[in-house]
Amino acid sequence: MKYTKDGITVVTTIDTRRKKANGLFPVKIQVIYNRVQKYYSTGKDLSIDDWNKLSSTKNRALVVIRESITNSFDLIRTVVDELAYEGRFSFDALNKRLKGGILDTVNTAFRVKIDNLKSS
Repeated sequence: MKYTKDGITVVTTIDTRRKKANGLFPVKIQVIYNRVQKYYSTGKDLSIDDWNKLSSTKNRALVVIRESITNSFDLIRTVVDELAYEGRFSFDALNKRLKGGILDTVNTAFRVKIDNLKSS
């Protein structure tokens, strides 16, 4: 998945810079702005083979992972879109909107956002 607006790019990526102890690689949401990259964890790990077939697979376990990654991507894309529309995009603003920034997973921020919407 890839999204670009006002010089801000949001893309899902598998972080092959380091293999985890389980032999898998973390899937992250990469945000690029003014040539600066920040990575946000989705909390999901995949092998290279699973990553390559993720978009077209019908395997139930991978479909669930794909939906979770899509939810994480959509959350960040929405926040980036809002901040760009307001003309206030910065990584600090993005982290504040995600309630925990890079220290927490995007899925946790997504659940917090849903809970906030339900209580409104």
